[in-house]
Amino acid sequence: MHISPGRFFAGYELKIILAHILMNYDMKFEDNGPRPPNKWFGAAIIPDPTAKVYFRRRQTAPVGA
Repeated sequence: MHISPGRFFAGYELKIILAHILMNYDMKFEDNGPRPPNKWFGAAIIPDPTAKVYFRRRQTAPVGA
């Protein structure tokens, strides 16, 4: 059995990307509504793929403010 040595690297990269998005962007659903209900796809439950999510880069405060 061969296990990829890059599996930990890939996991860390995903965590870094998620942290960057959470720290630098404001997110909201269309019309400031609640989270859309999940969809059933066979035996799987998935988030609504047609839901619109808006991202806006956060404004940083000036240095010394």
